[in-house]
Amino acid sequence: MLGDELLGVTLTGSLALDAYEPGRSDIDVIAVVSAPLERERAEAIVQATSHRTLPCPAKLLELVVLRRGGPPFELNLNIGAGIPDHVGLHPYAEPLFWFPIDVAIARARGRALLGPPPRELLDEPPRETVRQALLESLDWHAEHEPTDPNAILNACRGWRWARTGRWTSKRRAGEWARTRMADPAAVDAALAARDAGRQLDRDVVAEFLAAARAAIAAAR
Repeated sequence: MLGDELLGVTLTGSLALDAYEPGRSDIDVIAVVSAPLERERAEAIVQATSHRTLPCPAKLLELVVLRRGGPPFELNLNIGAGIPDHVGLHPYAEPLFWFPIDVAIARARGRALLGPPPRELLDEPPRETVRQALLESLDWHAEHEPTDPNAILNACRGWRWARTGRWTSKRRAGEWARTRMADPAAVDAALAARDAGRQLDRDVVAEFLAAARAAIAAAR
């Protein structure tokens, strides 16, 4: 569908981080194009990759089409069984902090499915842009997922990157964080709750997110 305008495709997320969990993890793919994606072609891609047309073998397919030097995305598509398709065609109508984080992870750990390696395919987001995006992600979790164990584990991943420059899975980030805390009870609870499919106490999550915010904000 994209022809010569398609510069490459990168696998990212849990599959690239060697942390894919069947039934729980998503499939995350970034495609990079050289020209704006017209609405007609975007809608054709949506139809071709909809779960009704091409069943996703994971919990969710997250397909993002980026353009070099363009807006944050040309297409942001989330599809899966039992959920309505999310079709994002207007980047400034959606939270944008996820995209520099995803690109940074893809550059560091992604796998080329088509075209050059991710470090050659994707533009590097400035460190400060990624740091600010991580801070915004904490605010998002506090508002939208105040009891979700992934709120704590995503915060651990951001904290680890801020301290070490290394991206890992949420679980490995939690395991890293708990060895650097005087009291790792919140992280232990998040790891156990994620495995059991449980939620956490709202105050526990809020306290951890506040501590993670301070740690990430202080990192330079």
